[in-house]
Amino acid sequence: MLWKTKKSSSQTPPSHTTSTPDVPSRPAEERVSQFEVTPQNLDVSVKRPSGAFVIAKGYRVTASVITARPVVVLGELVGESLTSPSVSVGPNGRLNIPVETNSLTVEGAVEQRVRARDTVEVKSGGAILADIEAAAISIAPGGVVSGAHLAIGPLRAA
Repeated sequence: MLWKTKKSSSQTPPSHTTSTPDVPSRPAEERVSQFEVTPQNLDVSVKRPSGAFVIAKGYRVTASVITARPVVVLGELVGESLTSPSVSVGPNGRLNIPVETNSLTVEGAVEQRVRARDTVEVKSGGAILADIEAAAISIAPGGVVSGAHLAIGPLRAA
């Protein structure tokens, strides 16, 4: 997976964005950099499914995500919607995006609506601070679920 980042200065408007790595001839505030999320910059102590879409610890990503791959959030994911077969939020992870998934495991915080066709598992230290619709919910001692709407059972078609 490839991400583009760009620093911009309020004094000088950027000329344009390219997909080339840092170019030494440009001023620092106009350089475009690329980085790839690889095992070298991920916490290897965290288990994750093979081929997962991972938001690494320390990163904040704003996006709408639709993927057929599992999603692992160790950093922060903010946006309009997240659709994935499975979502896992690590201990320092934070989801501030409505979630549509088959299964959700939470060790960090989820702050937007959750709709899970199968299971929601809130582990110790995890928190869901939003409405939940799920076929089954498991809350470990020390887990928090707080929302105005909680629906448990087979989901109705949307």
